Amino acid sequence: MNDFLTQISGLIFIFFYVICFCVVPILAPFIVLISTQVFADRSHQFSKNENDVFWTFVLGFINPIRQKFNKPKIWIIPQYRRGEQEISRASKLYLEATHALEHAPISQEKKFAFQKQAFFVPYNISKAIWRQSRLSDLYKSIQHNSKQATKSQNEINTMIDNLDTEISRSLDTLTTVSVSLMSVELALGDLEIDRLFNELGKSNNRLRELSDTYKNAKYSQTG
Repeated sequence: MNDFLTQISGLIFIFFYVICFCVVPILAPFIVLISTQVFADRSHQFSKNENDVFWTFVLGFINPIRQKFNKPKIWIIPQYRRGEQEISRASKLYLEATHALEHAPISQEKKFAFQKQAFFVPYNISKAIWRQSRLSDLYKSIQHNSKQATKSQNEINTMIDNLDTEISRSLDTLTTVSVSLMSVELALGDLEIDRLFNELGKSNNRLRELSDTYKNAKYSQTG
C-alpha cells in the first residue's frame, strides 16, 4: 500500500513539474498576448496580409471575450495605411447597435436580422480598406510617364475616392440606425423598422459590390 501511494505521489509530482516548467513557459507568451489584447483600447490590428493566419487565430479567441467586457471587436487592416478611424468608428457603432437591439421593441427574429446587417458594416469596411491598400500599391507601381499611365493613376484615385464615399455613407447609415433603434418612434409600427433594415441592407450591398468590383483591378503601365 505504501509503495502504491509513493508511486502515485511521484506521478503527481512529475505531472506538476511538467506543467510548471514545461507547459507554462510555452503558453505564457500566448496568455499574456490574449490578456493584453482583451482590454486594449483600439479596434484594429495592423498586418501586411489580409488573410493573416496568426492574427485571425488570436482574434478568434479575443473578440468574443472583448464583447463580454463591452469592448468593440478588433479588425485586421493594412499596416501603415488609412482606415484606423473608419474601422474604429464602425466597430463602436456595431457595439452600440447591438446594445440598442437588446431593448428595442421588435421581435427576436428582426433583432437577429438587424444585428447581422450591423455586423456587415465593419466587416465590409475592413474589406474596402484592404481594397484601397491594394489600389494604392497599384498606383505606386505605375511609373511610366505616359498618357496611359496618367489615365490609369487617375482611374485608381477615382476608385479609392469612391470607396471612401461609400465607407462614409455606410457609417452614416449605421449611425442613423443605432440612434433610431433607441428611439421611441420604433414603437409606432413595423414600417419604420423595415425602412431602417432596408437602408442598412442596401448600404452594405453597395459597399460590398464596390469592393468586389475593385478586387482584381489591373492596369497596363504602357501606352
